[in-house]
Amino acid sequence: MIFAIGFTNLTFAEVKMDTITNWQLYKDSELLFKSHFLDSNRYTAKINSTDKYENLVLSVFYDFNNEVIDRKIELVCDNQIIATFKNESNSRSKFRIPKSEIDKLFSKNLNKEISINYSDKINGNGFTIGLLKLFVTEYTQLSIPEIRQIVQMAIDLPELQQYFHIDKSPNRKPLIFKEFGVINKNNIESITKFDTNVKFLSEEEIKRKSITEYIGIGDWTCIIDKLRLQLYYVPEGITINYIFNKLDSEWKIVESIIMEE
Repeated sequence: MIFAIGFTNLTFAEVKMDTITNWQLYKDSELLFKSHFLDSNRYTAKINSTDKYENLVLSVFYDFNNEVIDRKIELVCDNQIIATFKNESNSRSKFRIPKSEIDKLFSKNLNKEISINYSDKINGNGFTIGLLKLFVTEYTQLSIPEIRQIVQMAIDLPELQQYFHIDKSPNRKPLIFKEFGVINKNNIESITKFDTNVKFLSEEEIKRKSITEYIGIGDWTCIIDKLRLQLYYVPEGITINYIFNKLDSEWKIVESIIMEE
C-alpha cells in the first residue's frame, strides 16, 4: 500500500512565515512601525522634541526561542555609533529605551537618518530594524541661547518669587527643572536661581529619586516671534502662563498670570 502525502505551496509559505523573525517599534503603546526579515522596506520612526512619552519600545519575536539572552541596540549616524543600549532579558520581552536617552541625541543629530541596529545571542551580527529621525517642528526652532534666555526670564518673573519659600524650605535649592525636549542638562547651561545653577533632571530621574519639589513645562508653542509658555511648580500647586514677544531681536514677557489650585 502506498501513501501519498502532499504539501501545497501555501503550506510551505505558512510554515516559513511562522519562523520568520519579526519586530515592532513603539512609542509607549503607539506603534511606529513593524517589519520582518522578508520585508525589503526600510521604515522610519519620527520623533519630535516635544513628543510626550516615556520609552521607545522594541519588541523582537522569535517563535523558536524563549530564553534569557544578552541584547543590544546601537544607534548609528554617519557611520558612527552615537548611542548603545544593553539589556539582559527574555528574548521575547520588550526592550525599552527611556525618552531621556533619546533627548540627549537631539542637539547633534537633528533631521539625520539614524539606523537602529539590533543584535543578540541568536543574531550575533545583528540587523537594522529601521531608521530613527529626530526633528523639531517649525514652531519650536529656537536657538539654544534664545531658549536659555526665555527659561531664565520665566523663573525670574517677580510675581513668582513669593512661591519658592527657600527660607522655610531650603531643600528647594537648587531649583530642580524637569527636562523637556531639547531643554535638558546636555543643552542648557548657566541658568541660575538662588545664586546657584538650576539642576535639570529627566522624568525618569525624578521618579526614581521620588522628587516632589520641581518645576516643569506644560506647554511650549512658538510661532515666528510669539511664544506661549506654561510652567508648573509642583510643591506649590501653581501654574504660570506666559506670553513672550520677540522685539528688536530680544524676547520679552508681555503677559503673565499665575493660577493657584
